[in-house]
Amino acid sequence: MHLIATIPGGWNPDDDGVFYIEQKPGDIVFLSAGDTEIHTVNEAYKTLYAEESDRLPSLRMTNLVYLKQELTIDNYLEDVLEKAKVIVCSLLGGISYYKYLVESLVELQEETNCVLLFIPAHEPDYELMKLSSVPLQTVHHCRQYLQQGGKANAINFLNYIRKNFFSQTVEVVTAEQIDDLFLYTFEIGIVTQEEIDSSFDHNQSTTILLAYRTHFLANNLEPLEVLSQSLLDQGIQPVVAFANNLRDPDTLVNLEKLMTNSGARKISAIINTTGFTIKSSDTSDFIFDRLGIPVLQAIFSTTNKTVWEEGMFGLPPTDIAMNVALPEIDGRIIGRAVSFKKEVQKDELTDSTIVKYEAHEPACEFMARLAKNWIVLQEKKNEEKRVAVILPNY
Repeated sequence: MHLIATIPGGWNPDDDGVFYIEQKPGDIVFLSAGDTEIHTVNEAYKTLYAEESDRLPSLRMTNLVYLKQELTIDNYLEDVLEKAKVIVCSLLGGISYYKYLVESLVELQEETNCVLLFIPAHEPDYELMKLSSVPLQTVHHCRQYLQQGGKANAINFLNYIRKNFFSQTVEVVTAEQIDDLFLYTFEIGIVTQEEIDSSFDHNQSTTILLAYRTHFLANNLEPLEVLSQSLLDQGIQPVVAFANNLRDPDTLVNLEKLMTNSGARKISAIINTTGFTIKSSDTSDFIFDRLGIPVLQAIFSTTNKTVWEEGMFGLPPTDIAMNVALPEIDGRIIGRAVSFKKEVQKDELTDSTIVKYEAHEPACEFMARLAKNWIVLQEKKNEEKRVAVILPNY
């Protein structure tokens, strides 16, 4: 293997090399697989620093995508983690995905007596949470802040850590509840059903852009905004539906009601930007089958544009699995990569690289044209069916 000098951020997670993460030690180290989560916590820290820089513990952040190889983990432990007073590890996928990292962190905690919190990124994982060095209730409180997301909750997450592990007198409130599902347009913002019905032209087709709520909470909206404008240029009205996750059957039922206004609104197509598959083992009552409209997959790539353009194989294996192979199980029509990750800056306060999602405009325009073509094709088929009913074959 070879060493590659790098910094946290999410540049090429499928590289076979061993990354050396260049970062100074800090009081708090936050490890997460989500660039949006890192972005939000960084913004929260900057707000706190502006108010009380003299007593704020230092913060460092790293994307877990880099902590795969054992040598990378060993180096990061020695250079950064051994000096930390609090380590928060927000894991997506559970222990099996990061076995060596988890074992190394547990061993480090026993040696240094630092505070160690393991927080499952989605569903509660008590096996993982019990490996923390603090009571489950404490882990649960931290998890609530991160699960609800958004800058206000990230501020309270950091204040909770300051109060409980640095003995600082700060105000801490419970996690602010943010809707798991909501609709959004770039003209109005978060919208009600009534606002959509009153502002939309009912003679035009409506397409739903389906996206993870974390993009809204982290203000990573550029790709969705460019997609929306591309649809408008094709004479299609876009509405963004933000969802916390799509694995829960009840969430899918509520999502269908939200998108269609409980059946009162006709939608012509869906452009989906979430990964994986949402079809369960029981396929008899699947949301996309019930809607009976084209569902197009727009890919939010986990890599950067340069890697994609210069690489020999296009999208990395992670993207192929999450955004091509698994979505096809749902019957989605695979489109193009409309977004790539781009480094915004290496934040001086946290010594961490902050990443945003950058729109790839040609692909956004292609997806809008693709949606238009599928809508026209669907309307033509529906018209042929109506004619067939009126003029049956003799």
